Amino acid sequence: MRLKHFELQNDGAFVSATVVSVEGIWHLYNLIAVGDTIRTKTVRKVVRDSTSGAGATSQKKTFVLSLLVTSPPEYDAKGILRVSGKNQTQCEDVPLQAHHTCEIAYDPPQDFKLYKQEWSNLDAQRLKEACSEETRADVAAVLMQNGSAQVVFINGTVMTTRAKVDTAIGKKRKGSSAQRDESIAKFFQQVCDMVLTNIPADKMKVILFCSPGHVREEFINFLNAEAQRADANPALKAFMQERQKFCTVKTSSGLRHSLQEALLDPQVQQRMASARVASDIAVFNAFQAMMASEPDRAVYGPDVVFAAMGDNVIDTLLLSDELLRSPNPIERHLYTEMASDVAEFGGAVQVFSSVGVAAEQLRALTGVAAILRAEMPQYEEIEPSPDFVQSQAVADFLGRRKAEKMASTETYRTASSN
Repeated sequence: MRLKHFELQNDGAFVSATVVSVEGIWHLYNLIAVGDTIRTKTVRKVVRDSTSGAGATSQKKTFVLSLLVTSPPEYDAKGILRVSGKNQTQCEDVPLQAHHTCEIAYDPPQDFKLYKQEWSNLDAQRLKEACSEETRADVAAVLMQNGSAQVVFINGTVMTTRAKVDTAIGKKRKGSSAQRDESIAKFFQQVCDMVLTNIPADKMKVILFCSPGHVREEFINFLNAEAQRADANPALKAFMQERQKFCTVKTSSGLRHSLQEALLDPQVQQRMASARVASDIAVFNAFQAMMASEPDRAVYGPDVVFAAMGDNVIDTLLLSDELLRSPNPIERHLYTEMASDVAEFGGAVQVFSSVGVAAEQLRALTGVAAILRAEMPQYEEIEPSPDFVQSQAVADFLGRRKAEKMASTETYRTASSN
């Protein structure tokens, strides 16, 4: 994401930027909340009555509209963001307050302006990551098993399936394996074509080949043999010149969830030391290990984690980004302020990407968990409440945080005026 302008405004902020990558789309997805206003180019079908009496006519027209966001944005696997809201721009063809859904993509790059009514430390960190090339981990994974393969891009917090191949592999027969060998060679050629079409090897930091058995090694041998042929595809030769980026990893299957196994491999983690998705997995594994060895130092659920935050005993807060995008403003505000409070008292905050490989496991634990600095067995007595977000304790906490911010702002203004 290329930042053009940023300005703090009261409790909110104004951001003007250009989305240039799928990761930028993902960061924008996490930045936008209900109640924000976004302005960008969009297409809308306009229906007009014919003056000749031939009936209504319609045509698609391009507008630049400002939308007051009325529901959480939607992100799809192709890297397209859909934002729905009410039009705030005076326009002949689009009435004020009319509902509209705009699409934001990165190819070609797309400009946008976003006004957030609330701005938090997490938002600031998200924007910093979105605009920093150093936070990007350009990794491609080729997941394989007999007859099935897919290419998955791991770009920071985002995992995107770019292409798939499925074909039938002949069965082994007594006395002859020619038919099976032929079907495997055909499958490998299809995977090779998919890889060359979808993976720009020169731009990748790591290219993973993951499979059960020896499928990955057999495929690499196939690529080497094809590249050495006199009539070899120039694209394949160029791809094989990047073989120092290859990393083969044994996994239990060739399905997408097996990427978690691959990303835990020490050699992969060494190559992806700066990758956020590997960090999510490492933190969640540390939480699971703590639950097994010292269960009184690992807690989950909003009631218990909130109590631990109040006692300032959280060493690491694990938080699903879905909670930070909650359509409930109180819930969204609660987890944003909890993260800020933990950070202010020296704790670490790990926000898990909802499309990351560790997110589903955290979601099963309510989306919020914590590793504590000390054993707190008394937390076992806390009963979870379905109405916790609406409780007086939460209201008091949010009120206190707001008062602290107002006092801090007033102190800053007084110091600036002097």
